[in-house]
Amino acid sequence: MARYDRIAALPLPPRSQTIPGWCVMRELSGRERDTELANRMRLFFLALRPVRRLVDRGFEVSFDSHDRQIAAVRAVLDTMPASALEQVRLRAFLNAVSTRLPERVALATLDVATMAESRSYYEAATEFAHTALAAAAHANPGGEARACTSLARLARKSGRWSEAEAWCGRATELSAPPSFRAAWANAVTELATLYHVRGDQKDAAQLLTSVRKKVAEWKDELLLADGAEALAATALAAGHTEIAVHEGWFALHRINDIERRRRLLLSVADGLRMLRLFDGADACYAALAQSAIGPAERATPLTRAAVSAAESGDVATFRERHDRAMREVLEMHDGQRGAFLLELGRACVLAGDGERGLAHAAAARNVAEANGDAGLKSRAHELCTVAGAHHDGAILAGLHQPPAPADDTRELAAEIAAGAQRVVTQARR
Repeated sequence: MARYDRIAALPLPPRSQTIPGWCVMRELSGRERDTELANRMRLFFLALRPVRRLVDRGFEVSFDSHDRQIAAVRAVLDTMPASALEQVRLRAFLNAVSTRLPERVALATLDVATMAESRSYYEAATEFAHTALAAAAHANPGGEARACTSLARLARKSGRWSEAEAWCGRATELSAPPSFRAAWANAVTELATLYHVRGDQKDAAQLLTSVRKKVAEWKDELLLADGAEALAATALAAGHTEIAVHEGWFALHRINDIERRRRLLLSVADGLRMLRLFDGADACYAALAQSAIGPAERATPLTRAAVSAAESGDVATFRERHDRAMREVLEMHDGQRGAFLLELGRACVLAGDGERGLAHAAAARNVAEANGDAGLKSRAHELCTVAGAHHDGAILAGLHQPPAPADDTRELAAEIAAGAQRVVTQARR
């Protein structure tokens, strides 16, 4: 009888030589015996079929045949071992695809790509992003730019840096018109991240300079807000944390949307924490937690506040914040807990509680295994190793120690600490 593990692996064909959607199956390379993963990839492949059909036929397909194909995918979805979160996202995706509206189809397909990416299924995510790009070509350049940025991010995470840079270039070209400012911001931020990860700090600094020059040309108040927000994200990705904090705080006073404000204030808080300006960071986290709705929204600032206490060396405060954050995490759906458990586990190790850090890492690994999240599982395994080796003390030596922030940044941190609550709860008049 043949031994399948002794058969030489065949090289995977390039995307151009496969049937539409097949490349999600590349995720199985080296893991062919993983039945659960195979079922999940089969589900992804089937979910792509109606979208590929729409794209290939210019969205000119009959309602009856299209609806039958979507109904068939829904029937398969009912039998597949997808997590509850995947079920919700995939059903929303199928609902959008059933409309046959190019923009909705493109956005929904890109959402599934993001979900697959969050599970570290980079091959599957790349195929969904390619399909979203093809669908967006029937809608508007903004959707195409977002898909290109997603492809750039996936290429970067896969180590294909030249390809990532090319996708970023295409995304910035597509999003050049002012009406696609958000897509442009995402594209330049991804490019800055690529430069930073690649070690090209000179290129990152030049990009930051060009972004600042472009933003300075925007005279409209709303454009200035969008530009400052993009500049803050780019600076943070490029490692220029002080610029990120200044620009983020500037943008916060010019943005009406409360959800954008919350995301931006969280970014400002993280920047202050990186600069070890813990009072300002903690004030932001407290404001975000106080105004949050629901456990999932509260858990993020509470977890970051616990990390802040651990990084500052305040063990007593860390324990108090850890327990408060855990109460919110335990109220969340099982599938949502993994990243929070991992972050709190790392903070426990930093605070010298290796035993609790090990328990959190093990729990995060269990969540990852239940959800098929290879990336989370790998990070949890690494933390288990670190926590198991450092039961007797913190590993603060591994923390990055930034240079002392400038005086104006310290003054701004005090201003942020005093105004964080007002900024996050009040819309600009």
